[in-house]
Amino acid sequence: MTEDDRYTRQRRLREIGDAGQERLFQAHAVVCGREAALLELVYLQRAGVGAVELDSLASPRAFAHEAVFRHEASRRHAAAAWRALRTIVEVVAPGATS
Repeated sequence: MTEDDRYTRQRRLREIGDAGQERLFQAHAVVCGREAALLELVYLQRAGVGAVELDSLASPRAFAHEAVFRHEASRRHAAAAWRALRTIVEVVAPGATS
């Protein structure tokens, strides 16, 4: 599988497209915290974010939906996925997040 083929499905999404995927390639993201930070980092890399840095001393963005998850492990995974998605949205469509 070539690198171009890897992101074909994302490019087909009108929310991302070729321009959004190029912004992801050019982006630099910082993953903060320790719990599930590696998972967040992997999500961002697999989405095509060009440079991802890990800052284990910084506090991660608050996850407002913690109470929904009963188990700590699922809460950490959901928080990592949510943070990665928020980063992707901010890169692809700046100003779209509130």
